[in-house]
Amino acid sequence: MVLLAALTLLAIVFVHSGNRVTAALAMGVFAAAVAVAIVMIAAQDRPFAGQLGVKPTLLEQVAPR
Repeated sequence: MVLLAALTLLAIVFVHSGNRVTAALAMGVFAAAVAVAIVMIAAQDRPFAGQLGVKPTLLEQVAPR
């Protein structure tokens, strides 16, 4: 995912190479979106652990044994 984000940032630079302001703005917006996505994926790494963990009781009721 990080490699894809880096390649996309490189593509944004090439597309907006004529205007540095739009290149910086587009790269900033995309980099912020990638950072949010990575944080959200990392936060859901272990959904059943921690303070805000979800208990698997309902899942255990419907899971076949």
